This record gives sequence, structure tokens and C-alpha cells, in this order.
Amino acid sequence: MDGFFLLSGYLIVKSWDGKPDWRDFFEKRIRRIYPGFIVASLLSVFVLAPWGQTNLAPTSQPSTANY
Repeated sequence: MDGFFLLSGYLIVKSWDGKPDWRDFFEKRIRRIYPGFIVASLLSVFVLAPWGQTNLAPTSQPSTANY
């Protein structure tokens, strides 16, 4: 885990050192990260969420689970 943070911090600092402008720095990061975020979100909503749904509609028959 430490190696991940070390490498991640190094890459972020190198990216910042190349052109130390806040707007350009964040614009590049957003352009790189946002497409993956959108794909993961859509996958979660339309593919994974239906698998986890339960039938929440009320039934006309009384439940016997409490008896």
C-alpha cells in the first residue's frame, strides 16, 4: 500500500513540476479521470444495480414470517 501512495505522489508531483499552473493541472487530471468515472458509474447503475435489487412491491398476501 505504501508503494502505491509513493508512486502516486511521485507521478502527481512530476505532473505538477512539468507545468505548475493550477487550471491546466486540474483540467488534465479531470480529462484523464472523468471518462473512467462515467463508465464505472454507468456500469454500476445499469448492470450491477439490477442484480442487487429485491422486490419491494407490496404483496396482496399477508406475510407469515412474523408468526
